[in-house]
Amino acid sequence: MAPFPLASTLAAVAAAALALAAHGAPTSTGARALESHAKGLEQWLAKKAQSSKTMVGVSAFVVSGSGEPLVATAGSATLPRAYDKTSKRATVAAPGSKAAAVSPATGFMLASVSKTVTWTALTMLLDQGKFALDDAIDGALPFKVRNPKFSEAPITYRHLYTHTSGMKDDWTTYRYGDACPPTAPYMTALATSLANHVAKPSSWAPHAPGKKYKYSNFASSLAAVLVERHSGMEFTAFTQSFIFQPLGMARTSWFRPTDGTAAGTYTYKVRKGIKTRYDTRAGGYCYADWPSGQLWSTAGDMARFSAAMLAYGRFGTATDTANSNGAPSCLYSTATGRLAFEVASPSTGDGDSALGWFSGDYYAGGVGHDGSEEGVSADLFVKTKSIVAVGWMANSELSNAEYQQLNAKLIEVAEAIGPMTSLPSPQGACVPVLTKGTAPATTKKPVVVAPATTKKPGAVATTKRPVVTTPARTCTDSKPDLCARRLKSPKQLTRLCKKRHVRKKCQQMCSLC
Repeated sequence: MAPFPLASTLAAVAAAALALAAHGAPTSTGARALESHAKGLEQWLAKKAQSSKTMVGVSAFVVSGSGEPLVATAGSATLPRAYDKTSKRATVAAPGSKAAAVSPATGFMLASVSKTVTWTALTMLLDQGKFALDDAIDGALPFKVRNPKFSEAPITYRHLYTHTSGMKDDWTTYRYGDACPPTAPYMTALATSLANHVAKPSSWAPHAPGKKYKYSNFASSLAAVLVERHSGMEFTAFTQSFIFQPLGMARTSWFRPTDGTAAGTYTYKVRKGIKTRYDTRAGGYCYADWPSGQLWSTAGDMARFSAAMLAYGRFGTATDTANSNGAPSCLYSTATGRLAFEVASPSTGDGDSALGWFSGDYYAGGVGHDGSEEGVSADLFVKTKSIVAVGWMANSELSNAEYQQLNAKLIEVAEAIGPMTSLPSPQGACVPVLTKGTAPATTKKPVVVAPATTKKPGAVATTKRPVVTTPARTCTDSKPDLCARRLKSPKQLTRLCKKRHVRKKCQQMCSLC
């Protein structure tokens, strides 16, 4: 089955309608309306990018209506000049070079929106009966995962999904530029990184599993290790074979693209004696818990993923006949797809945690996930109530207000166009991709490791590769009221603390989460 077609940009939709009119073909009311929405959204995005100091470039998608999903872009993918925080000097492009515009082919880092793919991979195995939500995860792992303060209390899959495992994060694993491998997410095997992390007493909160919500990037990455253990495949190979390829996500990977399509990562910053107003990380960066935030993708690819989520795991078109029995293909059954969006820990979680997704007021009428990193912002909203989905990705750090404005505008356009009607019906049987065959013979198997042996129990193994590191940031390194200035309610505090980069900047305030 070929994935559904995708408009290269919203302008393409408008151009198609205009071409019909130019050749004397009647332009339907629907086509004229779509043209109007297309022009309006592109103009709005361009105006936002031009007027905002913090927004460098943005790529957005809308999944709605009877046609293909739409993609709109604005701003710059790369800037001709920026201050490189890794080398501590201003980077300058070739003489006469200009900013490169964002295009539909531009790849963006997705930050915590990456988790939606990681959780989907684990949920596919839940659908296959590999585990139950309240099973202890110890039985599937080659190393023990217990909070040493509560060693008798097992950690379950539900705890991981709902961020109630009590596992803390570690911001010291970041590597920059050439220290990151060009064709792999990180220099250390995922299982090795997680085994070393969970062995440290400092990696655990002072409360038992399931008792309190604590957003955890490393716990999310542990979900990827469990995918490896249950499938017998290395995580990048699993997602490539059973999510990216079936959905036609050809421009999606777990490491920075090396073909020149990668957007830069920028932070608005005014420095004395330096003309440029943006900080960057030349060559990008990587970290040990990469399944929690290091996915690179395009708006078009994420539109395909979102359409499958909107159809509770089914993909293709309403008339998909790829399977011999005429049933549509799917990532998992409709029942599992609906379960993925249901609140899974209402009494001990944050009140809106589903199976890795978030619902609640911010994603009213559906589910979603936002993301924030150094020089990265993103959001994804699957609004099941309206049968539409929207998302966007930016190569800079946007304000909380800009997140809300982008989401509101995209939902406004999506709902004006109407519900997505070309999705496969959620009724009847479907054919899960995991049942269609085994993994390719060349697929890498996961690395099975135990924690590294060091003089100090639980110490993280060091790499022989030269790395560039920066001192850990605390509230005293930036403005002490960074978080306080941006908060108006406990809900905002919870949401803000889900953002990896903000938590690095202001750990004291965000520890309240």
